[in-house]
Amino acid sequence: MLTTFAAIAALSFRAPPQNFAGISPARPFAPSQPFALARTAPPRACADVHTYKASVYIEDTDCFSVVYYANYLKYFERAALDLLGAADCQALFAERGLLLGAESFDTMKFAAPGRLGDDVEVRTTVAGFDGGTLRLDAALVRAGDGAELCSCGGLRVGFRLRDDEAAPLAPWPESGRPAEVAAAAAAAEAGGGGAAPEPPPSNAANPGPFVLQADEASAHGRFSLHAAMRYFERTRTGSLGGPAALAELQDAGVQVVVARATSARLLRAAATTTLGAPCEVRCGLTLRARDTQVVFDQHVLSAATGEPLAAATVTCLCVDPVAGKMVPAPAALKARLEPFLS
Repeated sequence: MLTTFAAIAALSFRAPPQNFAGISPARPFAPSQPFALARTAPPRACADVHTYKASVYIEDTDCFSVVYYANYLKYFERAALDLLGAADCQALFAERGLLLGAESFDTMKFAAPGRLGDDVEVRTTVAGFDGGTLRLDAALVRAGDGAELCSCGGLRVGFRLRDDEAAPLAPWPESGRPAEVAAAAAAAEAGGGGAAPEPPPSNAANPGPFVLQADEASAHGRFSLHAAMRYFERTRTGSLGGPAALAELQDAGVQVVVARATSARLLRAAATTTLGAPCEVRCGLTLRARDTQVVFDQHVLSAATGEPLAAATVTCLCVDPVAGKMVPAPAALKARLEPFLS
């Protein structure tokens, strides 16, 4: 199983932590009238920081007792619900079928692992609006020492109806919305979102097809970004030879760890993909940085129609956990990847 690892925190590969405007433990976020969902629109950007507190439980971790990489999205999504007001979102869901969820993110960087038993905080700032969704920047930090564990830039959350049609800014009435926000909402309502990217050829070991399960779907029973993150991981593990091959690499002193995920997003056909639907993953592979990085260009498709449902690019590092540095992919791993490299 792929995992994040503490050693990557000191690697030169990792860019400096994002400087989210206004983040300071001493400057708490103060909920205000503009954030009342059914009344008026939130501001386009807000320097105040909202803090959401959580703990790491067994359900959040992998076999190394560190947070499974896809579960960081869960923390960020829960923080967004708390920022907007859980009671208001619950009422919107009960009364109008409006479900809040993550639609996409620009970059998620894994600096150090959250561990079983950690108390953590998600510190979130409002960056603005994007095509009818609320855009957030967030960082997950360890509560004890403030160390940044994971950051998420450009996280877009929005509301969907029970038929999973997007409801751009539907909880906020037209009055009080800036003109550019209203224009973005109108564009989304008119069917915006852009064309789906062309998936790479099916050139990686694929353990699928996968069947969308109830615990992977949204509360409306539709394909979710959480499902995509899990399917991506299963396919990466398969491409690397499976759990047994990863264990052999670890015995040889090399771990393959997730360093970052970029351009993760749901695509239009995700809205019509329901519980029980078969899905497959296509994955292009590239070795970079003197073979120390394995980059996966990943797409989930409907196995029935071939339509793209989600996409992301995930960068993994080969690291020596003892020395705390990146190392080239071992010959056995390169030979395993060779048939799939683009």
